[in-house]
Amino acid sequence: MLQDRDFWNRKEFKHCASLRCYNSRNRKKGRRRSSRQLDRIVKERLKRVEKRTKKDRGGLDRSAKACKDERRTKKQYEQEKIQTENENLKDQIAQLEKQAQRTKLSKSAASILQENHKITATQGILDFVVEETAEDINVRIKKLVSIIKADRKAVEVERSLG
Repeated sequence: MLQDRDFWNRKEFKHCASLRCYNSRNRKKGRRRSSRQLDRIVKERLKRVEKRTKKDRGGLDRSAKACKDERRTKKQYEQEKIQTENENLKDQIAQLEKQAQRTKLSKSAASILQENHKITATQGILDFVVEETAEDINVRIKKLVSIIKADRKAVEVERSLG
């Protein structure tokens, strides 16, 4: 392992010339390291390199997680936006249905006033008469008709007194 040139030429050991057993400094000082010492030094160095790469991977993991969270938040925002649009459209549909129902009831009230009581219905009269249900409309028509009949009688009495 220690004599393998490819091993020593790895990127992690380029700056680590002190690990080689027969370098110029060791020869001059007369020191030599045993293969056990070199193995221990190499293992320590590998542990440090692995630890550094794990930290780098941890940073990548955090950035990937942040990106994932951002995508999730964006999806959530889009879903909320779509949900809000759906609610607005449902409200508009409900308003239009209510308006259509009111128009239908106005037409029926106008025909009842014309056919049964010979009263031409204006928009003001219809606004007064038309309610949410047909029963309420009939009650209001009866009240209106009684008011109009009372007024006609009062006008006839005035004419007769003259």
